[in-house]
Amino acid sequence: MSTISYEAKVREQEATRKAAALDAKNRAVFEYILAKYPIKEHEANYQMFLKFAGTVLTMESADYLMNPKTRPEDFQVDMTTRQALIEELVEMLLDPTERRMTAHDLHTRTVQLARKTLAELRAYRRSLTFKARARHGRIRSRLSKHAAQFCAPEVRGL
Repeated sequence: MSTISYEAKVREQEATRKAAALDAKNRAVFEYILAKYPIKEHEANYQMFLKFAGTVLTMESADYLMNPKTRPEDFQVDMTTRQALIEELVEMLLDPTERRMTAHDLHTRTVQLARKTLAELRAYRRSLTFKARARHGRIRSRLSKHAAQFCAPEVRGL
């Protein structure tokens, strides 16, 4: 039987805390990179930047990696355009029944989105996906409560 000393536990907790702080710092820098360059926002791009920048991600290393003259040959990130991001947002806002958003409202929103920066567009997309997930979760919980009322007692565990 092995015993773990208090010092080992403290060292392990300290290492975990430092790793979490470093990851949070790197993700914050990645947010700045997303605001500056038109790259797709996903985990593979984040990992690619970390792989080539080392353990600490900085804007200087990102500028070096994104510069076509200094970019390593293996460094391939998924790029996007502002227009593609706007089209994705319009697709998310599209309501075929026009109950929530009419065609005129959608056109007006598209014009408004065209004036926003990359960071604002990405923040707006995050808010839309968050609202959609929250709405889906509320609907699911209502459906499960409703289904539980009409299930047989042996299924409900009574």
